[in-house]
Amino acid sequence: MTTDNQPSFRSLFTEEEKIYIDLVAATTDVTPGGLRMKVVTNMVFFIPSIVIGCYGLYSADFKVLGIGFLTLLANLAWGFVGEIRGWHYDKLGHSVFCKIQSVIGSSRSVD
Repeated sequence: MTTDNQPSFRSLFTEEEKIYIDLVAATTDVTPGGLRMKVVTNMVFFIPSIVIGCYGLYSADFKVLGIGFLTLLANLAWGFVGEIRGWHYDKLGHSVFCKIQSVIGSSRSVD
């Protein structure tokens, strides 16, 4: 389908973009309850911190309350790190789809 004058479609992408395309294509992690699973997964991390903090309040033990607060801050920091790592893949996906759009052309304008 390609001629000698036209480069192959796959050669337009960087090596990192090719790996990203292969990983996304191989992923079968598309589940209907994805959001629900994400909420349950996050609850597993935050509930112990909240329980420790409530116990510290109940027993008026400020050391336990401090530990609960610190574990909550550590979980929040871990969440921010995950978001920052996700931004890289969002940017990578955007560059992949921009290159695909430049090759296949746009059938409609974006407002």
